[in-house]
Amino acid sequence: IYGLQNDESGPLNDGQMHDLTSAVYRACTEVGFLYLKNHGIDLQQVEKVRSVSKAFFLLPEETKKRYARVDGNNFGYIAKEVERLNPEREAGDLKEAFNISPNIAKKWPEEEIPGFKDEAMTLFNQCNKLSMRILEVMAIGLKLDRDAFTKYHTPNNICGTTMRSLYYNPLPEDFIPKADQVRCGEHSDYGSITLLFQDDVGGLEVADRSGRYMAATPIDGTIVVNIGDLMQRWTSDTFISTKHRVLIPKEELHKKEKMARQSIAFFVHPEEDAMISCIDGSEKYEQITAGDYLQMRFKDSYGDKNKKSRVTWK
Repeated sequence: IYGLQNDESGPLNDGQMHDLTSAVYRACTEVGFLYLKNHGIDLQQVEKVRSVSKAFFLLPEETKKRYARVDGNNFGYIAKEVERLNPEREAGDLKEAFNISPNIAKKWPEEEIPGFKDEAMTLFNQCNKLSMRILEVMAIGLKLDRDAFTKYHTPNNICGTTMRSLYYNPLPEDFIPKADQVRCGEHSDYGSITLLFQDDVGGLEVADRSGRYMAATPIDGTIVVNIGDLMQRWTSDTFISTKHRVLIPKEELHKKEKMARQSIAFFVHPEEDAMISCIDGSEKYEQITAGDYLQMRFKDSYGDKNKKSRVTWK
C-alpha cells in the first residue's frame, strides 16, 4: 500500500486516493492487518529508539524496577511474566516492555540512558501524525466524513495512546518454559489502530477469520498496521480486530546462538471520554467510553480484576 507520505510529493490525486482507500478498506474488512510502505516515518529514528530501549533492557533488574509501571498509570517498565495478554493462560508472558504515554508525568531513565526521552518522543510524534492520516483514509473508505475518527483523537486531550518498546530476551540454553507459556499471549489490541515496527527476527503470528494462525513475516521498510477492538465496535464489525501472538518456536530452545527480538508498537486510542457507539446506528455493541473499555482490558492483562484503582493518563 502506498500514498500516505505526502509532505514532499504533494497530495494524492483522485485516482490515487481511490486506489489507496480501496486497498485499506479491503485489508481492514478481510484481514484486519496490513503492511504499509511510503509511510513517512524516519526508519533511522526507529533504530535510535530500538537502540536506547535495548540499552535500558540490558540494565540490571534492580535498576529497571525503579522505573516500573505501577497500578494507576500506564507509563514505565514491565518485567518478564508480569503481563498476561491472554488471561486464559496461567503463565506470564516472556517479554519485557517500556510504556510511553506523554500525558503521564513520570520519571524517564535519563540518568542511565541519556537521550531516551527525546528519541522516544520524536518517534511518538511521527507515529501520531501518521496515525491521523490512516484514520482519515479509513473514514473515507467507509464513506464517512474525513474527520469521523480523527475528531476523537485530538493530540492534546487526555487519551490512552501509548508507544511501547518490547524486548524478547534470548532464552538461556537450559531454559524450560512453564506449561502453556509463550512470548506474547493471543490477544487483540484494545484501541483504534496499532502501528507495529518489527525487527528482522520475526515471530509475530496473526489469526485469520477461521482462527488459523499464520506468520506476519517482516517486510523491509514497512510498518504493520492492525485494527483494534474499539474500531471494530465503532464500525459494527465492518473492520475486524484480529488476534495475534508471539510463541516460543521449538527450534529456538535448541539453538546455541540465541537471538533477542525487539519491536515497537504504537497503540492509538480515542480520547478517554469519547463515547464509542456503532456508526451505522445499530445497537450491535453497547455504548462505552474509550477510557472505560481500556480499564476493563487492563484488568484482564494484569490480573487485577478485584482492584478498584483506575489507570489514569493525567
